[in-house]
Amino acid sequence: AAKHMIKISDEEFAGFMKAVEGHSSSLPWPLSGVVPDKPRSKKMTVADLLALKGKRKIVLTTAFDEWTARAAEAAGVDMIVSWGSDLESSKYVIGNVRRGAPNTLI
Repeated sequence: AAKHMIKISDEEFAGFMKAVEGHSSSLPWPLSGVVPDKPRSKKMTVADLLALKGKRKIVLTTAFDEWTARAAEAAGVDMIVSWGSDLESSKYVIGNVRRGAPNTLI
């Protein structure tokens, strides 16, 4: 685990903390206005997506398992694209993605 740590001196850390003091935690450009304020509790529909046109960018990602889909939904992704190598595997993959992201358009 130690090889994944960033080593900085106490002085550098103190300087960093002083530099960020007073800054808001809002997202910087270009991310502001892209990610929704909080995860949805109802399913996103095509009509909801159309209503977003011109208001903010729509966030899309891919997921092929339940855990990735769950993380995408928690992050506020609008749509998830998913597929398998054939119809049967697509049913299986999309079923797993749906379990992970029940309120995200797939």
